[in-house]
Amino acid sequence: MTQRSIQAGKTPTVIVKAGMDVQVEGWDDERVLAATEHKWGLKIERGSASAAGHMRARAKVGDRVLFDVSTDLLKRKKKDVPDDAVLVQVGGDATVRVPYGSTVTVYAGRSVDVRDIRGSVTVYAGRDVEPPPQDADDEDRGTKNPT
Repeated sequence: MTQRSIQAGKTPTVIVKAGMDVQVEGWDDERVLAATEHKWGLKIERGSASAAGHMRARAKVGDRVLFDVSTDLLKRKKKDVPDDAVLVQVGGDATVRVPYGSTVTVYAGRSVDVRDIRGSVTVYAGRDVEPPPQDADDEDRGTKNPT
């Protein structure tokens, strides 16, 4: 298992990009912690939102490069994303723990499961987005968990 962490504060902005499934959990700590079982890479860094929008695709057969394309998807910096946003990039499946008050954006190639986040959450998934479980108290009142 590979793990990486970075000090982030109580209410960081966290951008998660995962090639496969990702689970994001809130916790009572000021660090962002990411873990993966895959050997496809794991990186955590602090940087602007423009770094999160950079994408590269390359295909190679033997010594022959078929194509190598690089682009910036977010040409303009989003005003609501601070320069000190934490970027988590992982090639495969991952579990990411963030402070409870985080503002989280998740891009996943497959499924996303988000739990215990008190800040805002935005999810872009190739397959499923798992809703958080309802509390027993919410069911008694007939209301849904807003997270």
